[in-house]
Amino acid sequence: MTARHAGVALAARLALERFTGDDSRAVATAAAAALESQAPADTTSPPSTPQTVPHEADEPVTSAAAVPANVRPAPHSETVAAPSEREDEASDTVSTDGSRPAEAIDRLRQGAGALAITAAILGIAGLFPTYRTGSEGNYSLADLTFTKWYVILAAVVDLVAGAVMFAPATRRLIGPGFLLGNVAVSLGGLISLIASELPGSGAGYGLGLELVSGLGEAAAACLAGVAVARTPEIRVPRWPARTVLAWVITVIGAVAAVAMLRSAEVLSQAGAGQLRTLLTWTAVMAILVPLIATSAVPARFATAVLGGWLAGNVVAFVYFALLSKFLKDRGYQFSSATLVAVGLTLAALVVAVTIFARAAVRHET
Repeated sequence: MTARHAGVALAARLALERFTGDDSRAVATAAAAALESQAPADTTSPPSTPQTVPHEADEPVTSAAAVPANVRPAPHSETVAAPSEREDEASDTVSTDGSRPAEAIDRLRQGAGALAITAAILGIAGLFPTYRTGSEGNYSLADLTFTKWYVILAAVVDLVAGAVMFAPATRRLIGPGFLLGNVAVSLGGLISLIASELPGSGAGYGLGLELVSGLGEAAAACLAGVAVARTPEIRVPRWPARTVLAWVITVIGAVAAVAMLRSAEVLSQAGAGQLRTLLTWTAVMAILVPLIATSAVPARFATAVLGGWLAGNVVAFVYFALLSKFLKDRGYQFSSATLVAVGLTLAALVVAVTIFARAAVRHET
């Protein structure tokens, strides 16, 4: 029994006390039970002291101070997502550790893979149209053995790089590493093309396609680089603890760089001076890529970078070997010792990188 006014509650209590003395046991028992049920609420304050209650026209109000903060009701009945929860659902939201959502980074990887595959297709397409018009007539890249195989092998590497950027098992670490390692070498071809080929006259559609192919490959590397920067587990420590194998790879790369620079000088004397830019770039990458890649973690990413770099170097070596044969067939006399030295250093690098990859992966697992 409840009442909104203290006086009414007191009168009801006195009436119940009279009923407890009634001769009828049923009435007395009911009255006693009613008194017991009201005792805790009515005895909290003296009957003579009126309690402060809300106005009858108002709804009862629960004191906020008496209710724990974690059980207070929400101000609205409908469920509203917190602002932080809505922000986490956005694809471009940065999390607390600075990383981007996996979906956004995957789109970057897939974009890089699509550009690499497109670059490969454009490179193959550029073999057949006229590359340049000269005094001896028109010619295409497919007419020359060394340019034909260079473009075909480079396209195969680009296709592989693009494919692993889409495969779920390889697109996170191996795909970006392989693509970046390959472009570190092949970017020299784009630089050489811009520096040596574009300024000349008589450029044909084949040259244009090769230029777009090289630019697409460079754009793919940029997207892959952004994806790597947003992948928290990929990093290059400031003071890496280099292993003996890491130093061996770095030293062999430096030896290869010296041999490539010497090859550039020899080929320039044989009439292929336009290739000096390409060989110089390749020599610089022969030092920088091993130095950086062997410091990177995790091991699968580091190994992928070295693998892509080796693939690009093999393509370049085949190009220079076929070019040397072409020049000798035309009567140019020069020593092939530097080219042999480059081939030997590449073979040594393949062995060293294979051992490094096995040891690094075994150490991480």
